Amino acid sequence: MTALQSIYQKLPFIGLPEPEDTSPFYAELAAYSEGLQMLYDYIDEVYREMFLSTASEDRLAAFQQLFAICSADPSVDAIRSSLILAASITDQNAPSILCDRLCDLYHINGQLTANGNHLIFTCSTPLSPSKQAAIQSHMQRLMPLYTTFEFICTT
Repeated sequence: MTALQSIYQKLPFIGLPEPEDTSPFYAELAAYSEGLQMLYDYIDEVYREMFLSTASEDRLAAFQQLFAICSADPSVDAIRSSLILAASITDQNAPSILCDRLCDLYHINGQLTANGNHLIFTCSTPLSPSKQAAIQSHMQRLMPLYTTFEFICTT
């Protein structure tokens, strides 16, 4: 629905008839509707950009800086997945949630254990150095409560 259509729908409720296309009242409503349409378009853009699943590449870069996420894979899909993972970790089960999501994201088998302030991730899947670095980066940035971090690859 355009802004002009929206305005037309509201006219009967305030007791005004629909204006003719050549009337000054129509011209005034059309001018108001242009400004209103700009507002609608801006709200649509803000709505799209505020969610990680629909944000543009530029907005994802801003979110990446906000969450301090470095991705070994520079593709938009990998960055989007990393950000969604970062944004979803909020509860007390964060270590197990993080482990499950990282294993899904990187298609690996791993186990995460917390021992006091020490976080240990044990991976049983062969990893390239870049994938291992990306996983370590995720872990260290997403788990700031842990003062030490250990990454063990058992293959």
